[in-house]
Amino acid sequence: MVINQTAKKFSIRGEKRAITNSKQWKWLAYGLFSKRARAYSALESAALNQIDSLGDTDVEAFLSVLNSAHPEEALCGTPAVVVKERNATLKSGSSIQWCFSRGQPAVDDRHKRIKVESVIRCVRTFSNDGESEWVNAMIPGLGRCQIQRDDLIFDLSSAIETRPGALKTLTIGFNREEDTYPRSDGLPQFLAAIGSTLKNLTLDGPRQEIDENVIIRNCPNLHKLSLCGGIVDVQLDFSDYRYNNLPVPELQQCHWHDVRTLAADFSNVNNTLSKIVRRLRLRLNDRCKGWRCVAGGYAFDNLPEDIKAVLRMLSHLKPIDLPAKLPRNVKLAFLSVISTRTIPARAKRARRTPQAEAAVGGIVLRQVYFRTTKHYWEPYDDFYDDYYEESDEEEQEDDA
Repeated sequence: MVINQTAKKFSIRGEKRAITNSKQWKWLAYGLFSKRARAYSALESAALNQIDSLGDTDVEAFLSVLNSAHPEEALCGTPAVVVKERNATLKSGSSIQWCFSRGQPAVDDRHKRIKVESVIRCVRTFSNDGESEWVNAMIPGLGRCQIQRDDLIFDLSSAIETRPGALKTLTIGFNREEDTYPRSDGLPQFLAAIGSTLKNLTLDGPRQEIDENVIIRNCPNLHKLSLCGGIVDVQLDFSDYRYNNLPVPELQQCHWHDVRTLAADFSNVNNTLSKIVRRLRLRLNDRCKGWRCVAGGYAFDNLPEDIKAVLRMLSHLKPIDLPAKLPRNVKLAFLSVISTRTIPARAKRARRTPQAEAAVGGIVLRQVYFRTTKHYWEPYDDFYDDYYEESDEEEQEDDA
């Protein structure tokens, strides 16, 4: 991922827990956020899902690589020596030691050396004493390895140009299994370290309370902030402020666990939330009781009054009917059924019709309207149920 020039979107997930310890955060720092990644990678969007631990110790490990002048050494725990890190090309037919035990290469019958069949570019050497036969190196697709010095062709320049970075969209999804307690106390410090380039940020799953104003300060270029919780999913849009070079107003306390109070906040024209909320989803179920770090759950006795409060909040709005684009094959299937029910028309002069459209008959509608549902946001797939159901309806039109 550090030198990736093709992939623009990256997602990590697991059946249960995906990111659980400081070592994994070190590799994420190097692969997604390091100076080398910012200089070479084409990545624009990353989704880190099912996080089980993002505590203070994890962020310290993350920053030890991110801020290091020698990130490869910090990542692998090897000493920095006289020769600086260098870029090189590995010759075809070279041998690679790829398996390590307690920091040392393990070469035996179980872990035989790999022999490469073609040239490998963008190799990064580190912890190089300038004399040893074998040199530590980061190899694309293999990670940390050791290669023979004579098999390397070093580049003339090994300096890494400074660039602001291409990562614009980030999803941070915490483990949503019931009766789990993912650590998230390091989240503010994490965002302070990497938030300067972000334009879109999604926080999903059970996590400790964090002041929305802290997020906005740590991500000074943020346009959209999506907060997905146990009861409320909300998207805040700061685009108007960013485009006009205006500061985002300080947000008042957000009542994400009280539907009636939240509805009152959205109805208050003096509340900043009423101006920046673009999408809202209320999930009136009891799922968040299984998230031990989320206080309480939803009290179903409040349902009638909560519904009334939401309806009052929406009373001034009117439905908007916007037709959605429909794929051609769906249109043809729909019209082929409709055409069989129409009264046969008088024969007209035959005209040439593409074979794919001939099945729909001679008379077709010129406009087709179709209502569909699309995801509002989907931080990651739910392996257990349809908790994150499709919600938002977007309609557009297209000619048949």
